[in-house]
Amino acid sequence: MFVGLRDIRSARGRFILITVTVAMTALLVSFLSGLTGGLAHRNTAVLDRFTGQAVIAGDSIDRSVIPAPEVDRILGTDPTRAGDDAPTALHLGRGSFGDTGVITAAVTGGAAGEVGGRQAPRPAPGHVVVPDGTARVGDTVTVAGREATVSGTTPDDWYSHQQVVWVNWADTDGTATVVSGLDADATVRDASAAADGTTASPAGPALTATTTADLPDTMASYSAEHTTLLIVNVMLMVIAALVTGAFFTVWTIQRLPDIATLKALGASTWSLMRDALGQALIVLVVGVGVGLALTLTAAAFIGDGVPFVATAGTTVLPALALTVLGVLGVTGALGYVGRTSPLAAMGGQR
Repeated sequence: MFVGLRDIRSARGRFILITVTVAMTALLVSFLSGLTGGLAHRNTAVLDRFTGQAVIAGDSIDRSVIPAPEVDRILGTDPTRAGDDAPTALHLGRGSFGDTGVITAAVTGGAAGEVGGRQAPRPAPGHVVVPDGTARVGDTVTVAGREATVSGTTPDDWYSHQQVVWVNWADTDGTATVVSGLDADATVRDASAAADGTTASPAGPALTATTTADLPDTMASYSAEHTTLLIVNVMLMVIAALVTGAFFTVWTIQRLPDIATLKALGASTWSLMRDALGQALIVLVVGVGVGLALTLTAAAFIGDGVPFVATAGTTVLPALALTVLGVLGVTGALGYVGRTSPLAAMGGQR
C-alpha cells in the first residue's frame, strides 16, 4: 500500500472529491433505505403481530371481508373464546377518532398477535386502546361514531398509513379481514366443500391460502410504494459503482507510465493491483462510513414526523452492498494494471 497511500497524499484533492461523492451517495442510499423501511412499517405494522399461515377472502387483503358465519366456522368455537391453540381472526375497518381517520382493529380466537413481547390489545366491550399521546386512560372518546372508554395505549400500530385504534370484537360486525394461525390449505378446502354443499357448514367466500409474511404483497399501495423505492435505491447503488469505477479507471490510465516504470523496477502485477484496490477500499470505506454516520445522526433528530426506521437491515446492509458494488466497479481499472507492459517505461524498446 506504499504507492497507493503516496498517490492519495499527492492527489488529495481528487480523492477528497470522489470520497465526498461516495459519501453523498451513501447518505442518499441509507436515508432512502430507512425511509423505505419506515413507510413499509406504517403500511403493515399491525400485520407484523401475526405469524404463520393465513387465509383471506379473494386475492387481496384490501378487499378481504370474511363473513361472520364463515369466521365462526373457521375458528370452530365461539368467537369470544381465546384458546391458545385456536386460530386468530383479525378485523380491520375504517373509522374516525375525533377529527382523524383511523383503522379500527379487533382480534379474537387464539392468543396470537404478540410482537416484541406485546400482545395484541383486546379491550373490553365499550373500551378502546388508542395510539400513544392521543388520549389518557379513563378518557371518554368517540371512535367510529361510538363513545368508548380508553383502557390503554399502544405505541406503534399502523395500517395503510393510518394509526390503529383497537376495539373489542363484540363492537365490530363480526367479519374478519384475515384469519391466521391455522392450516391454510385445509381451511380453503373446507370452505370450498361448504360452498359446494357437500358439508353442513355455511357457504363462505372464495378463500385464498397465504402466509402472514406474504400479506403485505397483496396490498396494492404497499407493492407499488415498496417496489418503486427499492428500484430507486438499486439505481443509486449502481450509479455509485459506475462513478467510482469511472474515477479509478481514468486515474489508472493517467498513471500507466508510472505503473510501467514500477513494473520495470521489479514490482509485481499483484502488488500494483493490491495498491489500486486498496485505494478504492479506502475511498469507499471512508465515504460510505461518513454517509452512514450522517444518516444515523439525522435519524436521531428527525422525530416522528418522517417515517424512518434505523435498523441493521436499513443502514448496515445497504452500506455493505454499496461498498461491494463500488469494489466491483473498480475491477475494470485493474485490467489496465495487468495489461501494462514494463517495456512501456523504455518507450517500447528492448
